[in-house]
Amino acid sequence: MGDGNTKTCAATTIRSQKVRPATKPSPTCGYVYQTKSKIGHPYTVTAATHWQINWTTNGYHGTFDHTYTGSRTLEIGELQSLING
Repeated sequence: MGDGNTKTCAATTIRSQKVRPATKPSPTCGYVYQTKSKIGHPYTVTAATHWQINWTTNGYHGTFDHTYTGSRTLEIGELQSLING
């Protein structure tokens, strides 16, 4: 996750076509950063997804595995709120 922690998810989330608020957590896998990244030093998040594909066509069939990995840098900031009542 870029902050020294890892996250493993065993279930997938099927996203609806409707736009969901960014504040709504994933129903199957999520992560909350406990500290913000240092200014000018964003976290580098690396993710991998593993697929097992089973196929059948015209009397033939097979299985193969596929892994996709990617990374992205994220500046994790701090959200402050003020309740004025």
